Parts: sequence; C-alpha cells; structure tokens
Amino acid sequence: MKLDNIFSGKLFTVLFTTLIITGCSTGGYKKPKPIDLVGISQKAAVIMAEKAKNDLPAGATILSTSLADINQLSKTTPLGRVLGEQLSSGLSDIGYSLIEIKMRDSVFISNHNGGEFSLSRNLDNLSKTYKADAIVTGTYAIGSHTVYISARMIDTSSKHVISTADFQIPLDSDIRVLTSNRRY
Repeated sequence: MKLDNIFSGKLFTVLFTTLIITGCSTGGYKKPKPIDLVGISQKAAVIMAEKAKNDLPAGATILSTSLADINQLSKTTPLGRVLGEQLSSGLSDIGYSLIEIKMRDSVFISNHNGGEFSLSRNLDNLSKTYKADAIVTGTYAIGSHTVYISARMIDTSSKHVISTADFQIPLDSDIRVLTSNRRY
C-alpha cells in the first residue's frame, strides 16, 4: 500500500510539473509584433491628403513641424519628431511640396485664452516667411498602453483646419524609448 501511495504521489508530481511547464511554454509571454510606424504614418498622410484635396491642390507648399507632447506643448520627443517627418514624407510622396522646420521656440503650440491652443507666431508671418500654403502640426498623448496622435493641416491664409488624421499606436518598448527625452 505504501508503495502505491508513493508511486501515486510521484506520478502526480511528474504530471503536475509537466502540465506547468507545457502550459508556460505554449501560453506564456509572446513578444508583440513590431509596430509599423512608417506604414501607420503613411496611411495618416494619405488620409490628410484625401481630406484636403478640395482645399489644397497637389503641389501646394506645406510647412511641416514636429508633433508636440499634449502635456508640454512647447516640447516634443523623438516620437514627435519622427511622426512629423514621416507625415511630411507621406505628403511629399503624394505630391505636395514640403518645407521642414524642426520644433523651435519660434513655432510651437501654446496655451492661449484658458485652454484654447494656437500657433505662437501669426500664420500670416509663417505663410510669408516660408511661402507656405498650409502647415502640418499636431499633438500626441501617451497613455498606459497606447499613444494617441492628432495631426492637423491648417490653411495659412484662412487659418482653418482643412484636414485631420487621428490615430493611435501601441506603447511598445520601441515607442517608450521614442517618448523619452534621453540624450544618446
């Protein structure tokens, strides 16, 4: 009888251990698929161009900026700069003429009139200085698992938003690095 109890206990232990190991290897952590940030940005550029086609003909000149962190509108991260550049590339591929400026104190989105946001420099000055028909700008917000992006194309003459693209990307390890302000 004792031999049967010992054997049963050992058999149970072996079966339980096998089940745990098998369960961990098949249902355990799976590395997420890499995010196609370029593809997502390209799709957003196509959406913006499609929405703007009646107000902004192909070949029009667009001034492109980095996207700003919605919590610190005068600042950006590598993610904001990459998104601005990728949106610019997509719009250029579609046929727009692009002028690129990096995020500077002279052109950023600032708090104005208790929560309203506007460009810190007059759009007329931007239009004249850079001879731009429109400006592409936007913001991003970092959630616990997702980054939410809002891009805007603004007509420099009328100051109206003529096109938008709102999209989101998962906050994976690459995007976490791009949202930090570490110096390399």
